[in-house]
Amino acid sequence: MMFAIIAVAAVVLASLPVLLRRAGRRLPPAEWTILCVVALAGAVVLVELALLLVAAPVALSIMGLHSLAAVCDEMLGSLAAIGHWLGPVAAAAALVLPAAVVHQWRRISGRSAELWIEPGLGRHEYSDELELVVLPTDAAIAYCVARPRPQVVVSEGLVRQLPPDQLDAVLAHERAHLARRHPALLRLVATAATVLAWWPPARSSDRVARAAIERWADDVAVNGDHRRRGALLSALLGLALVEAPSGVPAFSPAEATAGRVEALAGHGATGATTRLGMYLPGALLGTTVAATLLSCVAAIPPALAFIRECCSF
Repeated sequence: MMFAIIAVAAVVLASLPVLLRRAGRRLPPAEWTILCVVALAGAVVLVELALLLVAAPVALSIMGLHSLAAVCDEMLGSLAAIGHWLGPVAAAAALVLPAAVVHQWRRISGRSAELWIEPGLGRHEYSDELELVVLPTDAAIAYCVARPRPQVVVSEGLVRQLPPDQLDAVLAHERAHLARRHPALLRLVATAATVLAWWPPARSSDRVARAAIERWADDVAVNGDHRRRGALLSALLGLALVEAPSGVPAFSPAEATAGRVEALAGHGATGATTRLGMYLPGALLGTTVAATLLSCVAAIPPALAFIRECCSF
């Protein structure tokens, strides 16, 4: 029963961003982004917890803690009947999952670092905070990387296409990504989505989270300035940019455009009902999982006492 609750909570949590995406657009983008990131990262944690619970009886038996293993078997219920093969499989998966998370994080970080432009390529303009790079290509390019030194990368083709106010808005958008540490958030989202790729809604939630991050950068770049809002909207509608890899902040990922246009046009508003609808499902899931775990922990001492009493006869 406990395993089923946690497993269901994991798949529902991974699905929440895509299920609530319409209402989420009415939240402030920073708040909606954090909710999406927490949902995806939390789903990975719950999957690992569910695997550890199924693997626990086997692991405890190997360590000689047979009484605790018997308690875990009791808690698993019907799963214990197939635990002789399911337990080892879950134990292996519980070991593989953290390794997969680390591997994906490093892979995505490496892919981002490959987009960092060496000093010999393009035109480099330096400031105290970051480096602006203009690449000698006609393709429309705009993205940013955080390491090894923060860079905003655009192309000569983009500079030629945009009037000064729109170019300034695009650069402000990329600077906002760096200022709010969006590269790290995007790597976290991409890592979680890759690890949860066996669950299709998680991949959709990944796209929702990336769109939310782009809206957040728009919001910071505009900063209440209506002229910059109009310039950013015009740039977004008028550009066909080269797509950056997943995990890299770029100005115009296709899946983010509709929500960003709606937000920049000033549609949607946040109300108490919207916030309640956003937070209530996650709160219910968290409360259910916490109550389940607490009830199981509370059941361990009496179960152990019962086992000892039985063994004394």
